[in-house]
Amino acid sequence: AAEMTPEDRQRETQREASRGALIKAYKGNILERSEVINYLYEIGYSEQAADLYVTTADLDIEDDITDKKIDTIHDMYVRRLLDRSEAVGRLGALNLPGKQSDALMANWDVEKDSRTNRPSKSELFKMFKLNIISEGTLRDELEGLGYVEKTIGLYLQMIKAG
Repeated sequence: AAEMTPEDRQRETQREASRGALIKAYKGNILERSEVINYLYEIGYSEQAADLYVTTADLDIEDDITDKKIDTIHDMYVRRLLDRSEAVGRLGALNLPGKQSDALMANWDVEKDSRTNRPSKSELFKMFKLNIISEGTLRDELEGLGYVEKTIGLYLQMIKAG
């Protein structure tokens, strides 16, 4: 193959830039598929290459839409607007590979669990005083809030003292 001249390199750079602009216009619904293929052909791409570039752009568009749908399902699931079976069903409707759906759900379960709200210390004390929760539940919940056994014992003495 002959070495490219500076002019050849410049033409090739311009052709690639034009291709990028055409594909961007297609992805933005500014140009139709047939228009883009014709323009690509006019600037020196074969029909097969032009078709491949536009088909790749179609796949990119589909991937972007799928990613947005996954993000929506994620947000609804971790905010408890969908239960697990609804989220799995919606992911299934996207025809994702099973491994991908399983991995998404596993990650989302961890995130959902970490977002679980717990009653505050004062709410727990009030529930205990009203006999809504037992002393054992109070101890467990305070441990869950990060209190050590010694401090929990002191709180119980305080509550019982009145």
